[in-house]
This record gives sequence, C-alpha cells and structure tokens, in this order.
Amino acid sequence: MKTKIFICSILFLLAAPAMAKDVYDIPEVKPILNPLYPASHELSLTGSYFPVGAFNKHLGLGGSYLYYYTPNHAWEVVSAYAFTELPSSLKNVLIESYGASEADFAVLQAMAKTGYSWVPFYSKSIFFNSSLIHSRTFFGFSAGAASFKIETPPLVSIGFAQDYYFSPGTGFKFAVDFLHFFSKNKYIQDQLTISLGFTFIWGSRD
Repeated sequence: MKTKIFICSILFLLAAPAMAKDVYDIPEVKPILNPLYPASHELSLTGSYFPVGAFNKHLGLGGSYLYYYTPNHAWEVVSAYAFTELPSSLKNVLIESYGASEADFAVLQAMAKTGYSWVPFYSKSIFFNSSLIHSRTFFGFSAGAASFKIETPPLVSIGFAQDYYFSPGTGFKFAVDFLHFFSKNKYIQDQLTISLGFTFIWGSRD
C-alpha cells in the first residue's frame, strides 16, 4: 500500500508543472522594436532598363515621390521617367535593307504613373557578419500613361521594390515592375522593367 502511495506521489509531482502551465497560461513577452529609419516622405532617383523587344531596348532616368499616410500604407504621388532608345542591329538592318521606317517601331519616350504602395515588412539583416542592414519591402499597384512615338497608351502596373538604408536618410532602391499598356500594338502590350537608384527619406509616421 505504501509503495502505491509513493508511486502516485511521484507521478503527481511530475505532472504538476504541465498542469500548472495549462491552468495558468502565462503570456510570453515578445519585444518589437520600432524601425530605426521611420519615414513619412520618400524621394527616389533611379535609372530604369526597359526591354521592349528584339528591335530595341530603352534606358530611362527619372524619379518618384512617395507619401506614407501610415507606416504600412503609402501613396506614390508621382513616378515619371524619360527614356532613350538603344536600337538593335536587327532594327538597323530592317531600315537600311528592307525599307522599314521609324514609325514601324515602338520607341518609348516618357512614362508617368501614380498609385498605391503596401509596405508590410521592415527588416534587419546581417551582411557578411559585419554590417546590419535595414530595409523596407513594397508591393504596389499603379496607373498612368506612356508616350511612344507612334501612340500614347494608358497603362497599369504591379510591382515589387526593396529599399536598403545605409544611413538615417539615404538608401539604395531596387524595383521590378510588370506593365500592361492598353495598346493595339501587341508587340508592346506587356513589358517588364528593372530599376536601380537612390532613395531619400524624412519625417516619421511610426
């Protein structure tokens, strides 16, 4: 009888911590630090690569202004670019040898748009175990228009961007955008652009 009482006592002592945890569910504290580089305004100056197709490519230079009305939601007030054409050898052959003209090709001159940006992530990463890099991740939707030599079609775009900050007010921006042009020319309807540049932030919404 004493042996049974002893065994029951041991089992009770072993089960007590688990029972106490179930009965008294103590909340776990998880500290969340505020962003080191908060922002309410952002100005970006970037270069863009715009590969229309086999006949020509484009390089663009422009910028954008972003207004944060909350830390995670922003309005891209304006994004505008001017482009220069890089004609391919194929285009030159078609013009020189087959009688094609400049009007037969889609040459992008300028583009402007405005839209919404969702900013769900503010991150901190360790670069080669030596530097701490702060960054923001953006997902956006925008609308606008583009000026080609042959037409000026409206456009919509969805995109992804990443800002990497190397000082409290300055950073590096990388962006990828998929654009759809409402054009009768199927050759230019769907395009992908890549942009790189610098971004400058100020103010605080955090």
